[in-house]
Amino acid sequence: MFSYFVGFCKNFSVVTEMILSSYLLVQNIIAEYAYLNPGLDYTFSDLFNRIDDVSSIFNKIEDSELKRVFLLQIKKFIPDWSHIYIKLFTQYQSKYIIDELAMNKEYNAIEELVRGSLDHYKDYRESFVWLIINTIDEPWFKSLDIKFEKILISMIHILGISYREISNRRDVNVNRKLNKQISEFLFKDQKLNKYLTEADEDSIIRIYTLVDDIKELDPSIKLGVRHTIKEIHPDFKFIGNGEKDISKRKIIVTKKSYADKQNELKNLLEVEVPNNSKEIGAAMEKGDLRENAEYKAALEKQDLLNASSFKLQEDLRNSQIFDENSIDTAVISFYTKVKLMNLKTEKEEEYTILGPWESNPVKNIISYLSPLGAELYNQKPGEEIEFIINEKEFHYRIESIERAL
Repeated sequence: MFSYFVGFCKNFSVVTEMILSSYLLVQNIIAEYAYLNPGLDYTFSDLFNRIDDVSSIFNKIEDSELKRVFLLQIKKFIPDWSHIYIKLFTQYQSKYIIDELAMNKEYNAIEELVRGSLDHYKDYRESFVWLIINTIDEPWFKSLDIKFEKILISMIHILGISYREISNRRDVNVNRKLNKQISEFLFKDQKLNKYLTEADEDSIIRIYTLVDDIKELDPSIKLGVRHTIKEIHPDFKFIGNGEKDISKRKIIVTKKSYADKQNELKNLLEVEVPNNSKEIGAAMEKGDLRENAEYKAALEKQDLLNASSFKLQEDLRNSQIFDENSIDTAVISFYTKVKLMNLKTEKEEEYTILGPWESNPVKNIISYLSPLGAELYNQKPGEEIEFIINEKEFHYRIESIERAL
């Protein structure tokens, strides 16, 4: 068996995970039995420098102990080992990597990893969530002085993304794991409620709006968050919600966007679902369903169509068509266009206030439920408002309000 692995080490043109694994196994064996040394004419550094994609090879190594040995060799022989550890961590979340960086006082590398994961949390969701849950109480993490609100906002965003990905059957296992981890961190461990008891009103509005916008979140959780806010701020007003039960709130939509959703649902039920049924039937006729790729693909599409259908029907049930005759241009409200003077840049900005279905930030159409929309809602011409969103300060004067579209 030993000679089998040695054979891989001596005859190769490209470094693959098999070549690397064989080298690591051979080195481990001859470290204990030196007389077996096959006399390889290259070092780990030589081998490492021939690897085209370290992350790819590392991920293909299935044995966890070999992964650890690989990491150990990188630290021992590669000068820039800390930055390689950072790169690998985004693909493979390991306490060993973090502990090695911390024990060797590679705090700049750790900070680069944490801030990079936070700034690009949508791309590095797994590493970001792992770092927050497992290291937030470490002294070195606290020394980074990262605002907890920024962490909460990122976690809530990922929670919403995970719900959508699960609904669309994308990386279901990964997203369920993330969803569970974040839910426990925010709600079971009371991290969110504890923050709300200490936060100012602007921060509460930002956080609550984000939580409330996650349609799939259990209504009882939202009610719990709302109860916490009411205990600290009894007069707090929930925008767009009055004093009604949060679970009964309807999203305000335009007549056109409602019709578009209806047409989308109609096409799905009358065209796409029947076509998919035909695909399943045709695939079944080919027999041996266990090895029938077309049948499996058709079933996966059926699941996706069912999920899309359910979501569209749920959206339509939870919506309320806006009565255009009730437009109020005395204040910023649904279906209005507002001109603002940005008192920080001295430039005029214009926004149309609609709902989440019609939102199009590229065209300056924003939802009344968005952080910016919530800050502007119910403001009057001539008023000056100041607020903070995602740690950015805003200062506007309301110039004019008119009917949209």
